[in-house]
Amino acid sequence: MNQSRSRVAVSFDFQLTLTGGLLLVQALVRSDFGALHGVSSDPLIWQHHPAYDCWRLEVFSALFERLLVTGGGLFNRELKVLMLENAFKFVDRVWFHVAVTNFRSQRATENVGATLSHHVVRESGGVTAEFIH
Repeated sequence: MNQSRSRVAVSFDFQLTLTGGLLLVQALVRSDFGALHGVSSDPLIWQHHPAYDCWRLEVFSALFERLLVTGGGLFNRELKVLMLENAFKFVDRVWFHVAVTNFRSQRATENVGATLSHHVVRESGGVTAEFIH
């Protein structure tokens, strides 16, 4: 069976500001470093994080640089809802690509209404990984 897909060109702003009842979400910029390090320099904030020593300046600096390159990684319910509400202004479907071993993200996406569509095995740069969509 041959199915054709149609694609629609969409102008999507990746640097917009999203506002909810509890959050104001905007793109991370280099000038945010001082304020973010200031509020995150308490070791107790990081005690349950895999990188538990991010309160140290050199570790936080490396994390901050990685976040600048990758666009961040803060996901919680309200952030996902804000992003989805914005995306649904332009498209009728959003795909989450979650590693099969990432049970925390699987639960989080289910909590915002996502349903499992299919499993995929992908190879990228010599690394094979299995994802659910």
